[in-house]
Amino acid sequence: MEVKERVIDLRQYFLFVWENAIVFILVVLAFVFGMAGYSYKKQKNGMDFVAEEKTNLSAVISQNHDAFYGINSKGKFTDADQPDNTFNSSARLFVDFDYSSIENNSNLDFTQMTTKVQQDAMLLLVSDTALNKVINDLKLNEYDDMKNLTTDDLKWMINRNFLGVNIFQIVVTDVDPERAHLIADAVVKEFFESSKSFKTISKVEMIDSASVPKPGLENKVIPGAVDKKKLLKYAIVGCAGGVFLMAVILLIIYIFKDAVRTAIDLAFADLKLFGSVSRKEATKKESYRRIAYNIALADNKQVLVVVPTDSKSEDDAFVSGVEEVLKTTGKTVGIVSGEDTDSATLVKSVENAKNSNDIVIISVRNIRDYADATLAAVNADKALIFATFGKTRMKDLIYAKSELDKTGTPILGAVLNQARYI
Repeated sequence: MEVKERVIDLRQYFLFVWENAIVFILVVLAFVFGMAGYSYKKQKNGMDFVAEEKTNLSAVISQNHDAFYGINSKGKFTDADQPDNTFNSSARLFVDFDYSSIENNSNLDFTQMTTKVQQDAMLLLVSDTALNKVINDLKLNEYDDMKNLTTDDLKWMINRNFLGVNIFQIVVTDVDPERAHLIADAVVKEFFESSKSFKTISKVEMIDSASVPKPGLENKVIPGAVDKKKLLKYAIVGCAGGVFLMAVILLIIYIFKDAVRTAIDLAFADLKLFGSVSRKEATKKESYRRIAYNIALADNKQVLVVVPTDSKSEDDAFVSGVEEVLKTTGKTVGIVSGEDTDSATLVKSVENAKNSNDIVIISVRNIRDYADATLAAVNADKALIFATFGKTRMKDLIYAKSELDKTGTPILGAVLNQARYI
C-alpha cells in the first residue's frame, strides 16, 4: 500500500497568514505597546535605577576603601575609575600650613613635614565629628539608600588629595548628583570650621566651590528620566516577539487544521477539482455557470447526488444556483430531497423526477453526520462531493470519498465552495 505524505504548502500558509492579518497585526501591536509600556513604566518608577543606585553606592564605598589600602582583589576598579551611573562633585581649597607647630620638626626635612601636615588635613576632613554633623545637618539617613549610613561609609564616598603642596582637592562621589553637591558643600564647610582650631593649618581659602555635576558620558543615567532609545529597543523586541509568536501559532493552527485549499489537496484524496464557487457574490453566478455546464456535458440524462463533506459545507444555494443555470441551457431539472427518507420512498421520488426531467439532483445532508448521502448515492448515476475552502478538513474529505466508494457510484470530483487562491 502506497503511503502518501502531506507537505506544507508555503504559499497557502502565507495566504492563511494574510487571511488572519488583522489578528496578526493586533497581536504584534499589543506586544510592541506592551513592551514599550513596560519599559516606560520601569523607567518612570525608577526600577532601573533603584537596583543600580544600591549597587553603585556600595561600589563607591568599596572602591575608595580598597584603593586607599591598595586592595584590588576583583580587578574591576582602580582608584581613578568612576563606577557607572555615579556623579562627582568636587571643590578645591588653598591650604597654608604652619610648619613651626610640628613638634620635633628638626628631625624632619621639608618633604616629610609636608606629607605629615597634608595627612593631618585629610584626616581632619573626614573626622567622625565633622562627618556626624554632615549626616545630621543633611539628614542623610532619611534617604532610602542611606538609612544605615555611618561616618565610616560616608568617609569612603569622599576622595581627598593634594595637588602639589597647598591645593587640597575634595571629590564626593554619589549616585545622586544633587546629593553629591550637598555633601561636598557640607564637608568643605565643616573643614573650614574645624581647621580654625587646628594648629598646623594657618589659612584656608576657597579656589573652586562644589557644583551640581552633570553627566558627561552617555552611560550616565539621570534617575526618573525616560530613555527613548530604550523604549525603541523594547518596542523592537516586542515586535519581533509578536511576529515570531503569531507565525508559530498560525503555523500550528494551519498544520493541525489541515484544511482543503487546493487541487493538490483534492488529489491527495484521489479526487479531481470539478469546479469551484467563488466567495464573492459578483463572480458566484459565473461559478455556478461553469459547474452547470460541466454537469450538462457529463451526460444527457443522469441522476446526480451532491454530497456535502461536513456541516460547514451544507449550502442549499449551490443546488438552486446550478439548477437555475441548467434551465437556461434548455435542460429540465428535478430536485429531490434525500433527507430523512427510506429507500423505497427515495427510489420512487427519483423515478418520478427522471420521467419528467433531463437531470435529477438529489440534495442531502453532510455525509459526516448523516447516512442520507450513502442511500442517495446508491440510487444515483453520479456523485459530486461538496467541500468548503479552508474549512473542510482533509480527514473529512477522505472520509466522504471512502464512504461514497463503498456505494460503487462514480464520483465526478469535488467542488470547492468559497474558493480563493486556487
